Amino acid sequence: MNRGELWRELRKYPSAIAGLLIILGLVALSVYTVIALPYEQAVTLWRGGENLWTENPRNAAPRWLNLLPGPKRSETLKLDSAAGAGHKEVEAYAEDFKEVRIDLPVPFEYDTFPKELTVFISATYASKRPHVSFTWVTPDGREIDLGERTLRDKADTYRVSQDTRLQSRLRGQPAHIGLFADPAAPTPTPLKGIHHLVIEGLLFESASDLDVKLIVYGELYGWAGTDERRRDLAVALLWGAPIALSFGLLAAVGATGATMVIAATSAWYSDSLPSHQWIRSGCVSAATSDTHWSSAARRLPCAGITCGRGTAFIDVLPGKANGIAAENSRKREVYRCKRDVACSRATCEMRWKRFHADGQRCHVTAVGRSCLPRATRSRQPGTSVLVRWST
Repeated sequence: MNRGELWRELRKYPSAIAGLLIILGLVALSVYTVIALPYEQAVTLWRGGENLWTENPRNAAPRWLNLLPGPKRSETLKLDSAAGAGHKEVEAYAEDFKEVRIDLPVPFEYDTFPKELTVFISATYASKRPHVSFTWVTPDGREIDLGERTLRDKADTYRVSQDTRLQSRLRGQPAHIGLFADPAAPTPTPLKGIHHLVIEGLLFESASDLDVKLIVYGELYGWAGTDERRRDLAVALLWGAPIALSFGLLAAVGATGATMVIAATSAWYSDSLPSHQWIRSGCVSAATSDTHWSSAARRLPCAGITCGRGTAFIDVLPGKANGIAAENSRKREVYRCKRDVACSRATCEMRWKRFHADGQRCHVTAVGRSCLPRATRSRQPGTSVLVRWST
């Protein structure tokens, strides 16, 4: 079968094509994951805890939810002056005294409020710590003083949402709601437009510098979202693909191997009858023996002889010449009649095999036993075999 014929056959089964595409997609994703995110790095990220994921929101949904109909939920925004975001001005008043002004525009076009608001400050200085002040400017021109502070370290953090003094000035609303709220709305509603965070810093050394990063933690983040420890769920989902494929491959190989072993064992201990066979059945005991020939499907009752404790047999011969079977090529099935404890009384027990013709070959389709009660053993044979074959 060439590729064209294979494709035509495959097109008859859309579900098979869909399954094949899914498997190919998972394989491609697994290869990308192993290359782009090595296992050691993934483990480090996943076990890093909240300190490693400080710039991610907590329990955020994936960003693609905004593609669905409904309110446009707030997304996480990251604005870093060191990376070129916003506008930064430096004005020197003396050799060891200068002022840095950073203006970070915050575009906000969402129908829901953000969840948190944090400013990360990084400064370079030798001994004299910079002093910074923060001002929030709304799209309608209002200026809200967020306060001022002297940096405690070269890497300082101002968690705006946890500033209780600012919250009191915002009529009891958390900063991430009060700063974005529309004052004209009867209920808290986000004021859409471009907000601004203005940072003014005083530096007291000629070589000192200042940069800020504003994180507006929204309800949505990334394509997979985050968990309660701010971890990006994309890490777990990416590495879930190769792990799932590995388990699936092991399960498929194991199931295939077990099936082959079971099938081979069954074939080894079972019999099949080729077409055009002759079958002879009979009962043999210490006193008598008899045979019965048949060339049609029927129940063969050991030629009408009660087996008792004798032996029943069936001969299967591959062919005949002038109506006489070749004895040296026969295959004999032997069944013994005995007292069967399982039947709770004396019975004539016989293991039986049922053959079924499928047009060319006869196959064993069942294996079991027949137990006849004592009362019927004198009227009918102690053993019987149901045999069918193709002619």
